[in-house]
Order: sequence, then C-alpha cells, then structure tokens
Amino acid sequence: MPLVSIIIPVYKVEKELGRCVDSVLCQTLGDIEVILVDDGSPDDCPRICDDYALADSRVKVVHKQNGGLSDARNFGLAEATGDYIMFVDSDDSIELDACERLLRLATDSHADIVLGDWRVTPGPDRPDHYASLEEGKAYPTKDFILTALKAGEWYPCACFMFCKLSLFNENGLRFAVGLLHEDMEMQPRVFLAADTVVCLKYKFYNYIQRPGSIMKSQNSSERAVSMCEILGRWKTQFDAINDLELRHALYGYLAKCYLHTCRELGLRGGLEVPGVDKKFLFEYGTNTKEKAKALLFAASPRFYSYL
Repeated sequence: MPLVSIIIPVYKVEKELGRCVDSVLCQTLGDIEVILVDDGSPDDCPRICDDYALADSRVKVVHKQNGGLSDARNFGLAEATGDYIMFVDSDDSIELDACERLLRLATDSHADIVLGDWRVTPGPDRPDHYASLEEGKAYPTKDFILTALKAGEWYPCACFMFCKLSLFNENGLRFAVGLLHEDMEMQPRVFLAADTVVCLKYKFYNYIQRPGSIMKSQNSSERAVSMCEILGRWKTQFDAINDLELRHALYGYLAKCYLHTCRELGLRGGLEVPGVDKKFLFEYGTNTKEKAKALLFAASPRFYSYL
C-alpha cells in the first residue's frame, strides 16, 4: 500500500495537466499513488491521463461522466488506498519535496490534518498564511479553530490540507455534489472530525489563477444559492455542538462569511438562512469591526452591499 494518495480531478485542462502531474510524479517521496479522475473531459485529457498510467504504474485513471469537482474528488476517495491523502487541482502544481515534508510532520506529530502554506500565481507573495500558529505543534481541534479564527487564518481550501485517509472514511466525509464553494461546505465537517491539527510553514502548493476558473465564470445568483445552502448546513451543524465557547466562535465565523458573501455578491436583500437574522449577525460578531458591519447591514442591506 502506498503512503500517500494524491487525487487530481481532471476537466478541460489539456494545456496545464502535464505541469501538474509531472510535479506530482517527480516527488522526492516515491511511495505514492496518483489518482487521475477524468470527469468526462471533452478535450484531450482522457488520452493524456491514460498515457501517464501506461508510463508509470503509480498512476490510476478513473474515467467517469461529468459530475463536477466534488463528484470527481469523491470518486478519487473511493479509489484511494494510501495512509494519507492530498487533493491537487489539475491546473496547479506542488513543490517536489511536498509529500516528503508533509508526511514527515504528519508521522512525527500523529496529527489527523497537516496544513501547508501556498503561493498564488500571478500575484504578490504573502509571507505567512499561518502567522498565529506554531509550526510543528499538534493543536487539539478546538484550540486550533479558536486560534485560527481569532487571527483570520482558517482557510477552506482542501488542496492545502494533508490528511489521514481514515479521517474521511471512518467519518463518512465526502464532498457535497452540486454546490459551488464545496470546500467551504466541507471545512467544518472535516476539522470537527479531527482530533489534532498541525501546521507546516512551507509553501508547498502553487495555486495558479486562471481567467476561466469556476469561481470567475459562475454568476452571482448561482453562488448565492450555494452559499445559502452551505451556511444553512453550518448553522444546523454548529447548533449541535455542546461546547459553548466553540459553538459561539463558529457562529462568529458563520456571521462573518454571511456578511462577506452579501458584500462580495452585491446581495441587497441578504441571504435567507434559517436561524440567521440581523440580531444573530450582531450578537456573534467576533470583534468591533464585525459588529459594526452587522449594524450597517441591519440599517441598510442595500447600502452595505455597495461597500
């Protein structure tokens, strides 16, 4: 059995796919399996995937009908046999020693989740996305969430995580199919299922911004529908948390994401999320700035959406 399974959903990336897969197959850690999930790609990607499988026995290829990113990742999870899993998007790449360094920290700390840093191309390089966290320290999940939320350093992207496969399988964790922002929907579910989280302050992941990415191509109404569903699921999940301090912190995160979505998408009427009203947004505002946003939104959602 391989130590690490790397899941790469593939769809309409024939020009970028080689860069991505080569960065994975050239890892300094050789004991890996690479799962290429061809999500019904209409270009030359299916052939490229099959060529990689013929050339390297560590590559598995799954051909399936188009079902979206979440569905492709779930197919990859069903095929994974490694002790640990990574998700890499097919137009991105990882550093050549990424698996080795992430695995070393995971085994040394016995953590369920290792968080690694990343760089965005093109764009300015941010020095440290996890400045508030101590590198190599295995945080109990509650301590991690409270620390990261206070510093604004809890990020939803699945590609920046290195996880035990058992964390997903034993807790029935799969990505929600049919939603945009699927990583956001998964975020609290995967972290709350973990016992410990550790941080590696190393930019192992190269995130490439493309003009035709999903988030740039979807209209605001589609995104609003998905965010309503996601925040509603969060509210239900957080309501069931017995730890009052943790529940209130997560309510604060929900309120922050709600207000950010309204401003980003220009939603003058707000979002219809059961249990989340103007009082909730103010009560659980995490700081003075967030409470001020909630007050402004309560006074005039239309004016707030223009800011």
